[in-house]
Amino acid sequence: MIELTVLIFIEISRNPFRFSNLSRFDSTTIDRILYNESLNKHENEFLK
Repeated sequence: MIELTVLIFIEISRNPFRFSNLSRFDSTTIDRILYNESLNKHENEFLK
């Protein structure tokens, strides 16, 4: 759960304008963040 919070903060810091309206910050956004993060992990494993 802490990882998720960190990911959200990273995503917000990368795109502050997109998150200016936090009411739109719903589960689909979180799913997308987690999905992107899992893709990154797979890419990193692949590149090693």
